[in-house]
Amino acid sequence: MNKNYREYIGRLARYDQSGRSSIFINRMNIIQYNVKTLLLPDAATSFVTGFGNLLSDFSDDIYAGDDARIDNFEAFMENQLFIFKVQTKNVNGMEVRSMTDVHLVPVPKSFDQSTEFYAVPVFCSKNDEEVRDWEYNKSWNLYRNYDTRAEFLADIKVGEQLGSLYGYDIESSAPAFVLWRDADGKLFAVGSIESAETDPVGACVLQGKYLFTIDMSEYIENFVYDDSYNPCVSYVPADIYRKIDNQLKSAVLQAEKDEEEARQKAAAERAAAEAALREAEAAGRREESAAEETEDTASQSAVGQELKEQLDETELEKIATTEKNEALIFDMMEYYAQKSRCYYKRSDFVNFHTAVKCSDLVILSGLSGTGKSSLVNVYAKALGLNASADLEDSQMLMVPVRPSWSDDADLLGYVDLAHMVYHAADSGFVDFLVRAQREENKNKLFLVCFEEMNLARVEHYFSQFLSILERPAGQRELQLYDKQYMGKLYNAADYPFQIEIGNNVKFIGTVNIDETTHHFSDKVLDRANVIELEVLNYATEWQDKTFAAVGKTQIWSTQDYEKLIVKEQIPNAREVRSLLWEVHCALQSLSPKYGAGPRVVKNVLKYLSNLPKEEALDFDRALDLQLVQRVLTKLRGVESVVGPALQENGEGSLLAVLDKYQSLSQFAKSRALLAQKKKEVESYGYCN
Repeated sequence: MNKNYREYIGRLARYDQSGRSSIFINRMNIIQYNVKTLLLPDAATSFVTGFGNLLSDFSDDIYAGDDARIDNFEAFMENQLFIFKVQTKNVNGMEVRSMTDVHLVPVPKSFDQSTEFYAVPVFCSKNDEEVRDWEYNKSWNLYRNYDTRAEFLADIKVGEQLGSLYGYDIESSAPAFVLWRDADGKLFAVGSIESAETDPVGACVLQGKYLFTIDMSEYIENFVYDDSYNPCVSYVPADIYRKIDNQLKSAVLQAEKDEEEARQKAAAERAAAEAALREAEAAGRREESAAEETEDTASQSAVGQELKEQLDETELEKIATTEKNEALIFDMMEYYAQKSRCYYKRSDFVNFHTAVKCSDLVILSGLSGTGKSSLVNVYAKALGLNASADLEDSQMLMVPVRPSWSDDADLLGYVDLAHMVYHAADSGFVDFLVRAQREENKNKLFLVCFEEMNLARVEHYFSQFLSILERPAGQRELQLYDKQYMGKLYNAADYPFQIEIGNNVKFIGTVNIDETTHHFSDKVLDRANVIELEVLNYATEWQDKTFAAVGKTQIWSTQDYEKLIVKEQIPNAREVRSLLWEVHCALQSLSPKYGAGPRVVKNVLKYLSNLPKEEALDFDRALDLQLVQRVLTKLRGVESVVGPALQENGEGSLLAVLDKYQSLSQFAKSRALLAQKKKEVESYGYCN
């Protein structure tokens, strides 16, 4: 769906929420006001600008005094909410988000200032006369191909196209359930929905193995649903949404249990029948068995059963979201990973988060398809960041690196002297950094992920950053063009010659190691934590968890995030430094280009100091990981050079150093990596 069609719901902002007067008379003598969006899960804290002259139902007496006009507008909006679309304009270097296609609706029952909503898609019969009239008037075809609720459920089961949706973006907010509208206007929740997507022709496709329905009659007066304006979307209060979601998930868990019991019972009956048949044959009896074959219920699943009683929700995994701490981040990462059908070890969450918290650059390495980019998405969502790539106020940017990139102009852009403008690269990277440095955004976190970072040589297109990122906060300034052009370019207000990169911007890269990519130089490895994700056993470790619906995800600000950073050193810092010194000496004995310099030592100690108190990753394994991610990444070369480091003992033996410091760690991963490098050396005469 075109994102310009996406609709939001909001209310008139209060003074203390937007940080400025919510309603005022602007220079055009028009009432201007701020609206707080109430749509979860993203944009929940955003504000948009509205104008009184765009409200067809509002009459403004422009000859009255300003206070009277404002009071009149406040009284008019007292019991109304806005449904609107958002348009973004760049005004004097600032993005201004304003409302368009504004529609007013009355506040529902039980609405208060803290109420927030989830948008839920609504489907109905292809023969619904009201909807057909709406399609004609709107010139928008919904392409409904089902007539009854049963047909609709059957189409979900087999993954059929369900038609288009107006005002709803399924990529930005996949629903836990959808609503079905009967001919009499009665609404039913249908779920649990396992996945939702838009196919190449723009049709909505939902999938769910177990489908149940819940009558919404007792909740409908709390919904915002104006079917004459848009029959495709209903706005459901967050508390009701979570209640329905939990009930449907509990029903799914019970259905899975019932199916497994039925499968086991059928298997036992088949085994008993086969045993009886063998006994009969052994006794010489050949009469035909009169027993009928037991029906295999394992293939049957609940379809459309209506839930009328409250179900037990104790088996749902619950996450306490009230307190901001690192355990909450890891719980939310697991929650969003499960929603995306991605499977990671909790230790990977801890390792990745600690590395991002302490490092200027984190690189995720590994096989293609192991979930590197997905982990970045999961992390952004766990921090409550607006991670929708299609929204202008997104706090996460995915930058696909191209093999042709040869210098930083490919990433940043260039000055067009013929037209005296600065052309930012189409990656959107510069615009993202410009937005992140604005005063109003400095307490917001921003994530940049360079996808397949090593398709081009990092040292070429990322050269400025390799120097900038090691500077202290307040001195990290990225230069876009020469200072002599400052004030001469027509769009200099949009693109200053220097951009400050604050602590609120985190840089992450993903890399695949194959014949199409470039190896990192020591210059890059010296500045990065290189993490290789573990691939879980598909047979035993891909375990689905059913989480209770989570309330509003906590939004982590820059200030919140920096409170997690520990500045005190670990008690055994001297021993760790001693270990790293001996590793450094062993590597130096091989070649002067190898070693663990002071920067690496400081970063390892910072990582260990900031390791959360989590059972998933203790000090022993964390130190081992840091040795692998920070030091051993640079050990590569021909057998005559690196060979001594891979031996059990002797000068330059890293294994001997690890044996000496077994009191700190067993170094299981370091030993495994050295064994792998030794195998490569013996096979090819070279290791990477």
